[in-house]
Amino acid sequence: MPGRYLITGGLVVTLDDSLGELENGAILIEDGVIKAVGRSEDIPADGAEVIDATEGVVIPGMVDTHRHATLSLARGISVDETVWPMLFNTYFPLVPLIGIEEVRTSALVSALEALESGITTINEPSESFASAGYAEAGLQSFKKSGIRTLYSFGMHQTSYGDLLAGKASWEARLEHARKLIQEYSQDELIRVGLHLSQPGTVPITWLRDEIEFAHNQGVFCCSHSNCVRGSDVSRDLDVRAEMGCMLPGHLYIHCPSLTDHDMGLIAKTGGKLAFATDSNIQTGMGYPPLRMALAHGLKPSLSTDSAMTAPTDMLSTMRLQLQAQRGQDHHAIHLTSRPSTNMGFVTRDALIWGTRNGAEALGLGDKIGTLTPGKRADVVIITNKRRISPSVHPLGTAMLHSSPADVDLVMVDGKIMKRDGHMVGVDMEKIRVRARQDSRRILENLERRNSEVGLLKAEDIIPMMEQAQRACFAYGRTADLAAATFENDEVYEFLEGVCQRYGAGFWKPGAGIIHQIVLENYAYPGGLMIGTDSHTPNAGGIGMAAIGVGGAYAVDVMSGLAWELKTPKVIGVNLTGKLSNWASPKDVILKLTGELTVKGATGAVKNIWMTEFKLYHVRVWVSTICNMGAETGATTSMFPYTDAMGKYLDATGRSDIRKASSSWQNLLSADQGAEYDQIINIDLSTLEPYINGPSTPDFATPLTRFKDVVTESNWDKQISAGLIGSCTNSSFEDISRTADLAKQAMEAGLKPQAPLYLSPGSEATYATLEQARVLEVFSQAGTTLLANACGPCCGSWNRQDVPNGQNNSIVTSYNRNFTGRLDSNPATKIFLASPEIVIAKTFAGSLDFNPAQDAIDIPNGDFRFNPPPQVDLPSNGYREVDSGYVAPPADRSQLQVNISPFSDRIQRLQPFKAWDGRDYEDLAILIKVEGKCTTDHITPAGPWFRYRGHLENISNNTLIGAVNAENKRVNSVVNVFTGDAAGVPETARDYVSLAGVLLSALEHVWATEYATPPGISEQGPNREWSQALEGTRQLVGTSHATRWLPGSLLESS
Repeated sequence: MPGRYLITGGLVVTLDDSLGELENGAILIEDGVIKAVGRSEDIPADGAEVIDATEGVVIPGMVDTHRHATLSLARGISVDETVWPMLFNTYFPLVPLIGIEEVRTSALVSALEALESGITTINEPSESFASAGYAEAGLQSFKKSGIRTLYSFGMHQTSYGDLLAGKASWEARLEHARKLIQEYSQDELIRVGLHLSQPGTVPITWLRDEIEFAHNQGVFCCSHSNCVRGSDVSRDLDVRAEMGCMLPGHLYIHCPSLTDHDMGLIAKTGGKLAFATDSNIQTGMGYPPLRMALAHGLKPSLSTDSAMTAPTDMLSTMRLQLQAQRGQDHHAIHLTSRPSTNMGFVTRDALIWGTRNGAEALGLGDKIGTLTPGKRADVVIITNKRRISPSVHPLGTAMLHSSPADVDLVMVDGKIMKRDGHMVGVDMEKIRVRARQDSRRILENLERRNSEVGLLKAEDIIPMMEQAQRACFAYGRTADLAAATFENDEVYEFLEGVCQRYGAGFWKPGAGIIHQIVLENYAYPGGLMIGTDSHTPNAGGIGMAAIGVGGAYAVDVMSGLAWELKTPKVIGVNLTGKLSNWASPKDVILKLTGELTVKGATGAVKNIWMTEFKLYHVRVWVSTICNMGAETGATTSMFPYTDAMGKYLDATGRSDIRKASSSWQNLLSADQGAEYDQIINIDLSTLEPYINGPSTPDFATPLTRFKDVVTESNWDKQISAGLIGSCTNSSFEDISRTADLAKQAMEAGLKPQAPLYLSPGSEATYATLEQARVLEVFSQAGTTLLANACGPCCGSWNRQDVPNGQNNSIVTSYNRNFTGRLDSNPATKIFLASPEIVIAKTFAGSLDFNPAQDAIDIPNGDFRFNPPPQVDLPSNGYREVDSGYVAPPADRSQLQVNISPFSDRIQRLQPFKAWDGRDYEDLAILIKVEGKCTTDHITPAGPWFRYRGHLENISNNTLIGAVNAENKRVNSVVNVFTGDAAGVPETARDYVSLAGVLLSALEHVWATEYATPPGISEQGPNREWSQALEGTRQLVGTSHATRWLPGSLLESS
């Protein structure tokens, strides 16, 4: 309890300019208040307990203006990390593992360590903890410790674990802050303030409301600001100034990238500064702009930040700031070739930064910060008596030579917390044991997590591409492109505008399928690439680790954040022998898909090699295998680098990459003796063509058995369309081989017996095929040449020749065959095959035609196809054309992206409703889905593509393709509240209005991105977010080949 004390005999450094420094000084303290300050001989004890400060320096209690106390159990974990790896590889994974009890322990430990080192006041800018209970736990520990605390309640969305929480959660946090402010309003040592949301993570109007809230409540307010030099993160001060919400007393933390203009704004509006010198310098955030601050009349304070990275005693921080600034000053003089003879800052300056300025920065300058009569007695004695050598400069020794062990006495509000070098009234050993137990538990969980999830850094500038490729209606190349441009002009303009504004390359409509464009322009052996389409692994055909991810993951990477990948299994595929007759690379992957099934390679990387790889002289073959590896659930597939890949690099104008790759060829293949989780052997010599489908890519049937299966299944034998293209089979080599077969048939007088559609992979491929006169063959066959785009493969097919609901069969060289995917007709049976089999069956007109065995009747006998020949790369390389690429401008500062508020195609995203923190109970079951639930069951493609940029509109197709297990009907459920039958989206909205949340039960979630976990491609984010918008809170499945995005409102189980 506070009593009556007389501190006497030491050097008293009051930091009160009217009192100065007093040798053999004395301080009289009574009931927590400094009563008198003077020389020892002038102040009698008069019954006060005397505390001898001989050989000591008496200073005001140190003030730590930014201390993340709840991270103290991870001391030193990031001492060798710069800021981005520290945040994304350590901090973000670590924080969710800290529970309420660990917060209770770590807050107490940090407070006691602060007191032990002479820090008597801290500001805890709380952030990144998962519920309101964390705040109470931390506050209770601070109160128990006896330290003077300003608890800045965190308004960060991550403070409640709601990255997508929305305004409801934000309002809940604000209300909880109000309650805490009231609860601690009369506390002598604890005050509650506000730590603002990070600028850019919430609308600026919310930030303004937070600041106005703090102002109206009359409480302290702080925010992390301009934290990383060399980055434009949080350039929000001008906006705040314009909105009139840069209010006096606001504390701006870190600040290494503040400009002179920024500093002027802070000074003009009465703001304060908190530099975190040690962590800023160590992690590469930058030097604190001390001189700039002083030039604007600001008084910088100091902070220790976090035990994860830096020492958490103020003596170290003051010392480093002083010496770092001295070093910068000396260096500036040395650059002029002159010796440095002036010491710009002295040790007293450093003490002011760590005490008086800190008190003023926290709005406590009238109570603490100087040893002035009438102020509260926060007092520290730093002793020299434990050293052998005497101190000639007591304050200099205290500031530059001392450590927490030299802190002899600590007093907070007149109460002694440490005396004679030992903490008072605290069982430190018991707390040490508890701290080590909690720390060990957290770190074991972190280690376990990291063993399951590989962390990939995103430290470099990430090249970005966006492509407007949905340009197909199946009228023909010219008409399709014109119609698509007219129909989608708003979307194309938006995409190009976004790319121009944010520095991304843009591929115009008709430029090609992005995977072919990547092969021709971007892919290279040994590279790593992510893309927001599940068939991104297409680039594995040129030796690249290319992985399809969800849009949210791609946004992280483009924003400079880390990308996480669960450590994959490795499946080895050993190809032996030589393909012959009608067998093709497409058949390799069709067979593999049948063996592995659509989820057999989930979470795995397929490494494919050949014993006689030299026989595989056509590069595109291996891309086909890698591309459709997505259908097995594989994270990616790749081949080792070969000379064939080098030839392709030469043909596409990248000989420099070929030379570099050839030099390191030994590093671009699997290590000798590499181990695999599974090895699959395929003898190419005995491989026969496969037909996969309908309805699922893994229903694989050898061509020799397919005729019987067609009959047994009673499928329509008459083919209604043949389609060649997609990212799987739209290359120069694919189309050239197919053209040879078409030419054979036409020379025999045959014509296609069904409409034939062809989609070249890119404008460069189209021009090269045209130059080689390959397209003439298809023109003579009456083929409809489509735009260079995904086209029917992704549902962009305005099919008119078959009424919806009419049974029919089509054959394609595509990679997916979900029911209704291509033409929105659920009665269409879609079969996957090689381009060669597709063209042969289309000329025959029969689904059960086997070109290896069967003949076609012609007037003068029978016609039999000869197997297609090998086709090499174009002899003169790919034709140079206007590829449709638009590079971003150098100066983007004036560019804006405009969205019409009346658009039904594009809608600005709004945060979802917040989770209330309670377990979900009494959920209304929206639908129990029977059988596999694919992406196209969750939200069908086709016409719905037009709403990909409008979440509210695209949510109208939520689960409309799923089969209800209760009535065996599609898009038909019974409302449990009203008893009315209706579609799934309508019922979902009704449930949300009545009950707030709902549940979907899916038998086999085959996937929100079933092919390339972790992630969501094509429409993936729309599929998941549309369910979240409809209020879905849980998805329950007996099996699934994916994982949902972490942090989303959906939770698979």
